[in-house]
Amino acid sequence: MYNSHKRIAASMTALVLGFAAGGFAVNAQQNTDTETAPVELVGCEIKAINSNGMTTLESVFRAEEAVTGTYSFKVVKSGLSGSSNISQGGSFVAEPEETVTLGRVMLGGGGATYDVSLKVETEGESYSCAEHFADEA
Repeated sequence: MYNSHKRIAASMTALVLGFAAGGFAVNAQQNTDTETAPVELVGCEIKAINSNGMTTLESVFRAEEAVTGTYSFKVVKSGLSGSSNISQGGSFVAEPEETVTLGRVMLGGGGATYDVSLKVETEGESYSCAEHFADEA
């Protein structure tokens, strides 16, 4: 009977060590995944989305920490159908690690070009972006 208790204790010890080793392996894999995950940068971005003959321009800001601020989004369109100047602006609030869309403009007209600028002022920081886009003709 004494030997059967030893065998049970040895089996339980092996089982516990096996679970512990498996747990360490899973934890190591999880840490590796976290370390290699892409990190979004703080700042501004201008996105152009072409769909059904229309171009949508979006002004976007990515915050690392909670911030309040103001923005100015300007679009100058030139093309066969004429030209236009669009200005948007205002205040915004962003939570930590949040990406917020500040402004959006939808334009049509194949063959047009767009000069777009975005200026963002937050608590003590300033960001600016500028892009040049062309419609698909």
